[in-house]
Amino acid sequence: MMKKPMRRRDWLGLTVALLCVALGGHAQVSTNSIYLVPTGNADALGIYPQGGDIYRAVLRQPTDSSTMEIVVVDISAATGTIVNATKLTPAPGVDLLDFFRLDDGTWLLSGWITSRLGRPGFMMRLSADMGTILWQKIYQVPSDTSYPTLGALSGRTVKVSAREIVVLQTAGVAGAWVARIDLSTGNVLACYRIHGLEEGNILTTWDGSCVTVRWYQDYGRNLVVDRVGSGPGAENRAIILGGITRTQQVMLACTNTEVDRDWLVLSLSLANGQIRWAKVLDSNYYERYAHGIFRVFDGESSYQYWVIGRALGAPYWGQVMKLSQAGNVIENTLFGSIGNSALEMLYPASSIRTTDGGWLLTGYSSSYTREYIDGILLKTDSQLRPQWMRRHNIHGVDHRGEAVAETQNYYVVAQRPGVALSSFENRRHLNLWHEPKVFATESLCWIEPFNVNSASNTPRTLDVTAAFSTEPMALTAEDVTEPLFSWNTASISAVPACCPAADVTGDCCVDDADLLAVLFAFGTTGVSPADINEDFVVDDADLLLVLFQFGTCG
Repeated sequence: MMKKPMRRRDWLGLTVALLCVALGGHAQVSTNSIYLVPTGNADALGIYPQGGDIYRAVLRQPTDSSTMEIVVVDISAATGTIVNATKLTPAPGVDLLDFFRLDDGTWLLSGWITSRLGRPGFMMRLSADMGTILWQKIYQVPSDTSYPTLGALSGRTVKVSAREIVVLQTAGVAGAWVARIDLSTGNVLACYRIHGLEEGNILTTWDGSCVTVRWYQDYGRNLVVDRVGSGPGAENRAIILGGITRTQQVMLACTNTEVDRDWLVLSLSLANGQIRWAKVLDSNYYERYAHGIFRVFDGESSYQYWVIGRALGAPYWGQVMKLSQAGNVIENTLFGSIGNSALEMLYPASSIRTTDGGWLLTGYSSSYTREYIDGILLKTDSQLRPQWMRRHNIHGVDHRGEAVAETQNYYVVAQRPGVALSSFENRRHLNLWHEPKVFATESLCWIEPFNVNSASNTPRTLDVTAAFSTEPMALTAEDVTEPLFSWNTASISAVPACCPAADVTGDCCVDDADLLAVLFAFGTTGVSPADINEDFVVDDADLLLVLFQFGTCG
């Protein structure tokens, strides 16, 4: 390596660094991120705070008989240890789909009863402690066992009042429908079939091209409740659906080359099932997914809908459109990294509201140059304006953020890798990234600061309300008397997943050995383990990273 002369400011930084270490006083703070290794290839369904720094991770994995079971794991973000692990094992002829918590603390379990004619879907509501079944129902279209049945998913189920939830069901060529379910009994209050949302249906022509439905929603929340008018009753409520369309050249009945995709947002009244409005939103980029819909209050009385997803062909890759209550575009923002924006693609997928009134979003950032995918954690203010962002990748393995939660002292992200590691017998593990709030603006544990920039444009809006219609749909709820699952102990392990970024020596702690390693390499250029920030020079910036993380262990 080549040495370079130490400048005065370098000596000043070195002196300050040594003084700070000599004074000491660093409390040990641990990131405690872990690999959660189940017995099969698991997917994260959700993570939920339980109080303090304990949170609950809900996973879905195959059983030995190829049906799906649900694993529930309580984890301490402060220590990275498993507090309790149990699983819902399906009864014979039962397949489990999703298990999620409503905002009243109770839980919904959904799936199919494969042993019955038509494979009907079921929903079950459990108490907050999961110890009592409040009701369990199967749902069918009368006299038509071939028709797709209700399957509740957390991103497509929303609690609209103290007594009602709404479930959105999409089924490709069969179209889409929404069911209003009584929360206290599980009975069907109403069900509306939406005509026009059938996969491939031609909505309209637009600038010499045709717009057809592509009802693909990806991860995220695609359903939000609205309040129409000023009355408190259910007759003044509506739901907002977010999906996607595809625009194709008008040749051979719109079956030629796809040239664009745009976001579709639709509002449906719960009082009578009528379409209030439906809009196609085109920002002149290639929108890929409408990941989530948020209702954001602006002041004390008015609010907007914000649709967030991803766009291709733009200099910034994450995209947020703000809509009025009538579905009109107020503003459109594209955001991504500074300095490397043409190569970074930001795909927000899941979000929660934080205790400070802002938002936490997770998803993934894809870099063409690095050829791997990083998990991301994006913190915004109440108006979804970015405050800071982190990218997180372990050992160059793909990690996609699927769910996010906030505990007392940590932000938690559940990440699913794109590959299974041989060290875990080729099982697809989950990475649970615990980000201490006190270190949220520093670089820890292979977590890279991601400066966020934004740009705006004015999208085109196409009113397609006339392309949709609704009709009442018969859907019955029948009590289930046989047991659908049993509780069992889950076999699952937690393995430390990362070390602090300033750990030069590889012992997963930042201590005097790491400080000495940086000091001995100070002033060298080129590739070096002591070059913590990877700018090809070991300098005072690397020393400061050691100081900021001194006493931290993975």
